[in-house]
Amino acid sequence: NLTLFQRFKMMVKDYGHVLIPVHVATSLVWFGTFYYMAISGVDPVPLLEKIGLPHSWVETMKKSGASDLMVAYAFYKIATPARYTVTLGGTTFTIRYLRKKGVMHKPPPSK
Repeated sequence: NLTLFQRFKMMVKDYGHVLIPVHVATSLVWFGTFYYMAISGVDPVPLLEKIGLPHSWVETMKKSGASDLMVAYAFYKIATPARYTVTLGGTTFTIRYLRKKGVMHKPPPSK
């Protein structure tokens, strides 16, 4: 079984021309959502504690008075496994759609 990151790397190698735009688009949505949460005054500390981050990280965030961009970036990095999963799913969906429309051809059968 491949790990999520191994599957991601494999998809980049095989379908980078599709995956990269999907990843950029979904990353903008993820970061935008986290930034909106930050500027809306969502307190990150209870969320960070709830997801089980190490106490030292939570304390650093609490004491630093982190800017909205820093809070958004922290959540963006924490969400990496979910972001990669969404990118892989979106890429698979896009490839199927493009093949159905005749824009992308199916790969030759592997031997």
